[in-house]
Amino acid sequence: MKRLVVTFAILLGLAAPAWAGYFEGLAAYNRDDYARALREWRPLAEQGHAKSQNKLGIMYRRGRGVPQDYAEAVKWYRKAAVQGFASAQKNLGFMYRKGRGVPQDYTEAAKWYRRAAKQGHAKAQLNLGTMYRKGLGVPQDSAAAARWYRRAADQGHAMAQNTTSVSCTATAGRSRRTMSVPTCGAACRRRRVIRRLPNSAMLLPSV
Repeated sequence: MKRLVVTFAILLGLAAPAWAGYFEGLAAYNRDDYARALREWRPLAEQGHAKSQNKLGIMYRRGRGVPQDYAEAVKWYRKAAVQGFASAQKNLGFMYRKGRGVPQDYTEAAKWYRRAAKQGHAKAQLNLGTMYRKGLGVPQDSAAAARWYRRAADQGHAMAQNTTSVSCTATAGRSRRTMSVPTCGAACRRRRVIRRLPNSAMLLPSV
């Protein structure tokens, strides 16, 4: 037991500098100090820190502090994605879908979106739903699209909630029923409540 505690303490001590550097880089990035962010994240990324690898990919995709380079962005996204980091998996899926830094490949895009979506990444769930709706890289399947949209909507993703709401409205119109049909789920019912509120009730303070 004592040996286990000592081992855990050592691992925690090794991880602490990495997290410190990551958050320092994040603070620098958020104040548009991209050179400082790059100095913090690159060494961590080269050591295999998945979050830093993903951030480095974002910097190369957007050309923040480095020349815009989609191939380099894909390289760093992939390093984080193969470690199971959901945000990087979603980003890699985006690059395949758009054909940026890699040949456009909807099948690969759907694969990476799915991996992130299964981990609960709301935007990946939304994107995977769109792939099913349009039949990109997967068989066109409106039921599967609706399931993934609902999963994202249930996490509060605004665009997914709107997509689900529109879908439910159309379904309700065709079936001459209200929006509370079973296929709509909780997200649609929430939209009904929101729409009943006066405009003033929507003016919530930002947090």
